[in-house]
Amino acid sequence: MVYCEIIFTIKNWIEIANWVLHYVKKAYADTDVPDSVPEFLSQRRRWLNGSLFAGFYALA
Repeated sequence: MVYCEIIFTIKNWIEIANWVLHYVKKAYADTDVPDSVPEFLSQRRRWLNGSLFAGFYALA
């Protein structure tokens, strides 16, 4: 649920600032995949903590 609230908040900021989003077909992204289960769980914990605090920030 927090993720949806964050997306909604970001959408509102974009509308308020009159920003325009564009799709860039040639854009490139890569990621570092965890090599082990403990590393994966650690990554998930960091993401969940980040989402939680972003939600608190959005509500404040």
